[in-house]
Amino acid sequence: ALRYQIDNKTELDDMSRKGIIKVLPAKVNGDSFILRLSAQKQSLILTNDLFKEFRDEYSWIDERRVPYTIMNSQFFLHPLFASKIKESEI
Repeated sequence: ALRYQIDNKTELDDMSRKGIIKVLPAKVNGDSFILRLSAQKQSLILTNDLFKEFRDEYSWIDERRVPYTIMNSQFFLHPLFASKIKESEI
């Protein structure tokens, strides 16, 4: 749906061709793809999605999910995630 929600479709297509971003086909379940990729790469997921329907299969969701807020054109990581980073650095 992103393609229909943004102003610059040409830039999106260009970034996709260059491999900077991955645009999934319409029939692919994006949440499932993201969670499988995170499992394979052991990566964090920048999202506000709670992935409620996948919690039985992926028990680590809360450990890797990084919620965020955009306010007044500024980007903020959720304070709960920031506290996790500080705890792990100690």
